[in-house]
Amino acid sequence: MSTITSVAQAKPATGFILTNANGSFLAIRENTSRYEGFFVREESNVYRVIAGILPEGTAEHVTNRLWCVERNRTGGVAERYVIPTDANAVVYTISKQGEIQLLLDCKKIYDNRSWGRTYNISTEEQCLVIHYRKINDPREPSGIDAGGEYELFVAVHGKPLEALPVNAWVRQDCVFDRARSSPPFERYVYHAATLKGTCFVVAASTDKTHAIQTAKHVFARKERVCSDAESSCAAFMSEAQLPSSFETAWMCAENALRMTLSKKTTLSAGLPWFFQFWLRDTAISARAFMLMDKPLVAKKLLLSMLEDSQGKMKSNTSSTLDAIDAPGWIFLRLGELAQKDLLSDEEEQLVIQHAGTYLTRVRSSLTNGLVKNEALETWTDTSFGADDGRKGCRIEVQALVLATCKTYAFLTGTHHPLEQELIVSIRKNFWNGKLLLDGVNDKTIRPNIFLAAYACPEILSLHEWESCFDEVLPKLWLSWGGFATISKESPLFTKEHTGEDNKSYHRGDSWFWINNLSAIILHRTNPKKYKQYVDKILNASTAELMTLGIPGVAGELSSAEHLTSEGCWLQTWSNATYVELCYELFLKK
Repeated sequence: MSTITSVAQAKPATGFILTNANGSFLAIRENTSRYEGFFVREESNVYRVIAGILPEGTAEHVTNRLWCVERNRTGGVAERYVIPTDANAVVYTISKQGEIQLLLDCKKIYDNRSWGRTYNISTEEQCLVIHYRKINDPREPSGIDAGGEYELFVAVHGKPLEALPVNAWVRQDCVFDRARSSPPFERYVYHAATLKGTCFVVAASTDKTHAIQTAKHVFARKERVCSDAESSCAAFMSEAQLPSSFETAWMCAENALRMTLSKKTTLSAGLPWFFQFWLRDTAISARAFMLMDKPLVAKKLLLSMLEDSQGKMKSNTSSTLDAIDAPGWIFLRLGELAQKDLLSDEEEQLVIQHAGTYLTRVRSSLTNGLVKNEALETWTDTSFGADDGRKGCRIEVQALVLATCKTYAFLTGTHHPLEQELIVSIRKNFWNGKLLLDGVNDKTIRPNIFLAAYACPEILSLHEWESCFDEVLPKLWLSWGGFATISKESPLFTKEHTGEDNKSYHRGDSWFWINNLSAIILHRTNPKKYKQYVDKILNASTAELMTLGIPGVAGELSSAEHLTSEGCWLQTWSNATYVELCYELFLKK
């Protein structure tokens, strides 16, 4: 088992994330955030619980062992964090007994209301028990989401454990949120108690008895909890051998996928704040599990979404936004499973049925022979100012429908009538002899052309794809090793990440998942000609995964101007496509 060590001089390493199969996670970042701390998932809700466990001394050195995290502080103090594989709790161990401040911020993850928050502390069954209650309060500013009323119980247990209640409110500056232009920029958290001991467990639940029992049970078997966490991590890793300079990063990306996979075989889009199960993201990420010798995981992920496949699908289970390309990604991945003979006869018939129904529905709703989407239905699902959110007929959407046709043809031995009709319409409306347009009558240059080539390379010949790539590379390429999400010549292009306001989100920001898939396509098209681009993308994605943001997990995106780690701290499809890129370059036979 490899060890990832991140050292920062005179300040802590940028952070770390640990999770379990219940969907609970511990997210720590150097720049304080409303999304930092220990979070538990109960049913469809995610609650922030711990805002800080603060011993004496300054953090100096972090070692991420994938199954646990160790942190050294001044004065020779060493901490260790472990998340049990099957319990909503965190095990905290420290090498020297001293005063440890326990800060809580119990809330539903997106509930930023300030008023109507009460905490009560008691001692029950050898546990420090904190009862949190959130009530609606008329003092809350208008426009703040009510969020309803709820309660949460936090139990702290250890032997020995001294707990001195503090019962005070402390202002916490949300440095990271301020940098993202994501208010509120400060929040008062609850200083619950000063603890003394060398090991304790913090558990949380909406049921008090369950919180207490969990804390005591986990503490009683804390050694087994640690060994189970280590074994679970080791068992997940594939046995692939990569060049030494990329092997640890590959392992970290695999582990990041493990951390977002739940025991219900659902895949969170990212952590800490994209904990939902997004259909497009899941389908794109599913191939990585095939490459990691876990095809059953990929199959469960994809088949679980098959019942919902239709002309348009919701982008995630709680969203009102449609994702017009989600069905295409699902059927593309199912086709890959079928080609490896990993679907049973019954499963193949199910795919045929749903793919046929989907293609017939799409064919009946074509606009001038093409698939049309509304605004914000493609993966570039944000708008800013006067832009139209890519409404119209978009190239990668057509390609993904063709990918579904290919899956249907492979499974049935016959071609759906839509397949040839759509290829003819694409070449007529998108191909101008040297470039495949992003949209009908839209010459805006975006990296979606690489998605089209990935989904259905048969649209063009190899020579024609080279022509396309030679045309777009100067307009999209970023010298550090990535692609802008819109041409650098566009008036919409924004070179620095602007945070939550969407100005740069799909108008300049460079997404690691797109970069990784683009490198795969460039390598497949002409490995010698495009080697410098592929190498730079691989090196940039590796550097971000290992040294920027949260070391050991791939983040969401970078500013266009220079390589950074912005957005969500752990983005699932960034890690999945990194696995896929490494496989393409080093393992594919």
